[in-house]
Amino acid sequence: MAKFNCLTYALKIEGILPPHTIVEDLEWYRTPLQALQIFGRKYLLDFREISPNDPMSDNEWLVAFFGFVPCEWDYERRVTRRDYHLVLYENGIWTHRMTWGADSTEANFDELVTAYSSAGYPPHYFAVKRNAEK
Repeated sequence: MAKFNCLTYALKIEGILPPHTIVEDLEWYRTPLQALQIFGRKYLLDFREISPNDPMSDNEWLVAFFGFVPCEWDYERRVTRRDYHLVLYENGIWTHRMTWGADSTEANFDELVTAYSSAGYPPHYFAVKRNAEK
């Protein structure tokens, strides 16, 4: 069975993944938009960076991206891994999957904004839509 995380949940790809799928990680050395665009090619998703109150089309949904926060370093203190988190906004509520395999829950969005912003990583907002072409 596939293991789902915040990425698969917020991007709504869980229903299209076959069993035993291993979802690749985002390329943290890129900008959030570039990383999502590269990831989205495989799953036929289009992204555009927006402000949270910008208008969106009926076939788009809103996600907030927090990251890429340094979380592992090598012996010379160079960053070797960065973490991120995505949350989904639907029906006036921010929801997320906190960890691999966890159930989705309502997110404390203000707490996430405060924690990540204080570390220097405020949220990026993206309108996401499924791309029917390919």
